[in-house]
Amino acid sequence: AVAASVTEVTPDFLRARGVRAVMVDLDDTLLAAGSDRLEPPFRAWLASLRAAGIPVVILSNGTHSRVARWAEELELIGLALTGKPWGRAFR
Repeated sequence: AVAASVTEVTPDFLRARGVRAVMVDLDDTLLAAGSDRLEPPFRAWLASLRAAGIPVVILSNGTHSRVARWAEELELIGLALTGKPWGRAFR
């Protein structure tokens, strides 16, 4: 299945496919690249996953400081400079 936005990937959609956790990129997935603002639909999406007990991890090629800032604000685990899709952290 293809989604236009992560906000279309609901907890029910994930559960129906046996998905128990989500890895999500920061830039151009949760935030516009270089942005310092998380739009309300993305906050609501993260809250819906949290309420459903589905853990979310930020997996980003972004800098440590940028990823750490957002991981702290969103109360998520954040991995920076992962080298995805070929890096060790991604695998």
